[in-house]
Amino acid sequence: MSRHRVAVAILFSAFCFPARADVWSAVNSADYSRPVARGSIFTLFGYSIGPSQLAKASSYPLPLQLGGTSVTITAGGVTLDCPMVYSSESQVAAIMPSRTIESEALLTVTYAGRSSSVTVQVVPASFGIYSVNSRGSRELA
Repeated sequence: MSRHRVAVAILFSAFCFPARADVWSAVNSADYSRPVARGSIFTLFGYSIGPSQLAKASSYPLPLQLGGTSVTITAGGVTLDCPMVYSSESQVAAIMPSRTIESEALLTVTYAGRSSSVTVQVVPASFGIYSVNSRGSRELA
């Protein structure tokens, strides 16, 4: 096969086959700390985990799927859906169900038929402050 055909085949596969979803971090949404508490808003970071344009919840109850993205938590053999706050290509925010068992758990994000998981420690309470610098210090948001 000529060098040009190989280059065309590589370009074709890169643009025609979607990248796999990959999530690498789950943190408290307020100050990006760990662990994540039951009932709190958490943020997932990764790539190809949501739509290229930001999709955000606009009414209550919060949806279980947003922009084609959904998040589940599995702890103690029980899997629960997480209500969605927003979804984008590299960042997703959702609410940890208050019924989640306190333990090390598996958060799974699914977008466009592709899934990726990350472990998270679920605790009963974890203090976090929304601030301008996202570190819980300086001016509060």
